Amino acid sequence: MTTKMTDFSPMTYVPSVGGSRYGLVKTVPRTHYMSTIDPPGTFDTISSYTINGGSVAMNDYDLAANLPPDLRDTTPPTQPTSLVYSLLKGTSTAKVVLSWTASVDNVKVSGYYIYRNGRKIGTSATPTYADYFGSPTGTLYSYRVIAFDPAGNLSNASNTVYVSY
Repeated sequence: MTTKMTDFSPMTYVPSVGGSRYGLVKTVPRTHYMSTIDPPGTFDTISSYTINGGSVAMNDYDLAANLPPDLRDTTPPTQPTSLVYSLLKGTSTAKVVLSWTASVDNVKVSGYYIYRNGRKIGTSATPTYADYFGSPTGTLYSYRVIAFDPAGNLSNASNTVYVSY
């Protein structure tokens, strides 16, 4: 952690920190926001944090009205379309280059998850991806792509393409 006490000026201590027993595992960086909803009753108005301008709690109406943009976004990106491939064969290796029509989102498309045979094998920030193989085996591979946005919303899967090498 690189935060220093001076980052919280004029306070001389770190504001409260929260935690949860629930986790969400993602392969892309995410920003986590925390707040305290004001319970019925009063809160401490004499702490140095409050006296120096810090807010101890907010009511549920203020929380809903001030959500960070990533938390307000519930619209998934559009489905990636027209997934196609080209197979570049070598004597002992091959490369499959996938390309598709880019998705659109109301905020932005952060990237694409690439699936081979139903398992995620990679991520791409652009509507292209290259996959590499070793010796030819005649195995049939299926590929599909799913777009994601900064809030973690997922698009529907693209069409499936089948590649044999």
